Amino acid sequence: MFPSYKKTCGRALSHFYDNHWRCEKVDKHGNRCVNVYVCHEKGHQDETGKVFGKGEYISSFHRHRAEQRVGFLRDLKYRLAKFMGAWKDMVSVAEGGEDEEKVVAVLHREHTLQKYMHVWGTGASGSHTTCFSCLYHVPTHILYCGHIICEKCSVNFSEAISGGRREITICPLCCNDPWPTPWIISSKPATAGLRILALDG
Repeated sequence: MFPSYKKTCGRALSHFYDNHWRCEKVDKHGNRCVNVYVCHEKGHQDETGKVFGKGEYISSFHRHRAEQRVGFLRDLKYRLAKFMGAWKDMVSVAEGGEDEEKVVAVLHREHTLQKYMHVWGTGASGSHTTCFSCLYHVPTHILYCGHIICEKCSVNFSEAISGGRREITICPLCCNDPWPTPWIISSKPATAGLRILALDG
């Protein structure tokens, strides 16, 4: 299965290096250059936009890209195999034919999100444009802790109750102990649409 991901993951790594990893040049005041590889024509600039030096993009990652690419893909293959093994174990012992997508969500929280808990923090933080749980959908539900997750993640990390509502007991980003009281989320039905009222004049 991994060969189908190899090319995509390799491109993602190259894209990250070229477009998001800042130059490592530091000025005499300790300010690091803010320019990335694809936007380094002006030289080394600080956060205010002031050019403090000429020269090419500097990065320990960029210099050894080939070696790091091999290491990255090897580590990714190992972790994916480990994840798939844990998934098979959980699915085989799941009672009552538990939804596989929910099983994957739990594994994602335990094997991935938990490692980044120090980044999200345990208070209100996050993005209003991207769900930090899946990095795929727009977040729509604010949780008890203040984090925001998307509709898909709210379904995967909660249980359905009456009236089209869902009950969630733990934040997938905080990954702490369950909250003292379950948090109730109201979701629109899958068939719900938008209604627009236009007032002319």
